[in-house]
Amino acid sequence: EYTSHSDVRGRIIHKILDEEIEKAKLSERVSLLLEQDLFNSRITKKAFELLMNSILSNLRQYYHSQTHTELSKFDKYKNEHEIYLKLEDFYLYGIIDKLIFDDRKIFIVDYKTDNIKEEEISSRGELYLSQLKFYSVLVNEIYDPSEIELRIVFTKFPDVIFSKKITDEEVIEFRDYICLLYTSDAADDLL
Repeated sequence: EYTSHSDVRGRIIHKILDEEIEKAKLSERVSLLLEQDLFNSRITKKAFELLMNSILSNLRQYYHSQTHTELSKFDKYKNEHEIYLKLEDFYLYGIIDKLIFDDRKIFIVDYKTDNIKEEEISSRGELYLSQLKFYSVLVNEIYDPSEIELRIVFTKFPDVIFSKKITDEEVIEFRDYICLLYTSDAADDLL
């Protein structure tokens, strides 16, 4: 695919999913966002169209998926939810793609626009798991849910879900890990 524009692709797909653009208005909105994003770049008309078609194809695939249908059924949710937390002497911050509230259960949904093969979903999902565990610490401290489910949705294969229910023990363990990182000398080496 267009690796030089993968960041543009990701930003636009995330923006469209955040705005919940109707299917009928996808082309118009993607075109406008692409024009704004690539305003100062020297991209040919053909490359622009190829990138736009790639983004639209990916979005349409997601919009027609069972996953989209399922996630759209929830009434209580926040898209691109910014979340802050003071933990001991430091602050944590994250932006969660979609945070769904289902009674006391919370789903943390992260969209990934990686250009991967279907058989790579599990291994790639494992790579992103720490990011979602980080979010689970913030969500657990702020909302005190009875259960947290982490979901990674690869927009290229939206119905092949990478999902994990995270236990209270795992959240506490990851919270302790974060505290250790930020309060030890190791943090200076890692940050």
